[in-house]
Amino acid sequence: MAEEDIKQPEPPKEPRSVVGFRREMPTVDLQEVEIDPTALLMIPSEIASQHNVLPLYMEDDTLVVASEFPDDYQLIDTLSLLTSKKIKILIPVQQNLREHIEANYQTSEGGQVEEAIQDIIAPVKQTSEAEVIQELAEAASDAPIVKAVNMILTQAIKERASDIHIAPEETCLKVRYRTDGVLHDSMSLPSTVQSAILTRLKILANMNIAERRRPQDGAFTETISNKEIDFRVATIGTIWGEACVMRVLDKSFNLVELESIGMPEYLMEQWEAALASTFGTLVISGPTASGKSTTLYASLMKLGGT
Repeated sequence: MAEEDIKQPEPPKEPRSVVGFRREMPTVDLQEVEIDPTALLMIPSEIASQHNVLPLYMEDDTLVVASEFPDDYQLIDTLSLLTSKKIKILIPVQQNLREHIEANYQTSEGGQVEEAIQDIIAPVKQTSEAEVIQELAEAASDAPIVKAVNMILTQAIKERASDIHIAPEETCLKVRYRTDGVLHDSMSLPSTVQSAILTRLKILANMNIAERRRPQDGAFTETISNKEIDFRVATIGTIWGEACVMRVLDKSFNLVELESIGMPEYLMEQWEAALASTFGTLVISGPTASGKSTTLYASLMKLGGT
């Protein structure tokens, strides 16, 4: 075989992060990128270390950062609120991101960091995690957010919903109501109001607004349409941010008669015969909001009236 017919091995491709290759996400070589000291100062060192992120440079109104967790949308939301900028994530290529964070936040020999400090306004320079939480609390108290949350709760009562699901998605915040055991899409809100609405609900339910990664439970009572309504609240983190589920409990629940709950005639005869029995056990089961409690109360009323 001629020497020219022998195929030479292709040169190795430029290394990429396994995550970046699999998800086809942009990567960055931290050895080659020139880090802007001004970008560094937009995220305090303690927050950069806590979340393992390294600010790199600005692209118009977007802050480009290196992170090993490009799908952590809760982190992106926190950084965006902290910096008042859009956030773009680059995955570092096979390098120790922690070492680069520590090295870049140390004072450089030429004093570039100190010089850049003079160009950064005080509010950005002094921003901390506590101030981010304070900003969230203030945003949750703004009239538009309060009105939006009240609208969500009021609409649930109008639709006789047993549950409210508030779930973040990639481009919006979905609000769904469970009515008669079936979950229905109700409205789509801009994803920009997600943190404020969840914070507002957590404030109402006396939950910790600073904790956004672990599940939490709480409850509150609101007067809607002259009725006292109890809301049991549960939150949990997702890849798009925190989601919330609320159970709606109407204290002014009106009892209905057994004949009015919609049982087929043959089933009603069997049920009434079982109720009239002097021994045995009746078991009612079914999914959420399928009518278990309504049936039990109607049955007790039937027994009480006979």
